[in-house]
Amino acid sequence: MNGPAELRVAGRVFVADDCNVEAGVVTASGRWRRRMGANHAELRYGPVETCSWPICRVESIKWLTPAR
Repeated sequence: MNGPAELRVAGRVFVADDCNVEAGVVTASGRWRRRMGANHAELRYGPVETCSWPICRVESIKWLTPAR
């Protein structure tokens, strides 16, 4: 499968513009998302990067509808 997704890896959220799952490896290009501020109401995003993880390290994948 491939497309935009939100991945949870080690309790952190990675927002991927493109995510690909193939041969037991998840490869995604996007940004890490952090919650900050009072009551964690503010969202911050890190720089764009490409990451790969073995499928066993990814806690969940939420596939998103591509923007039109």
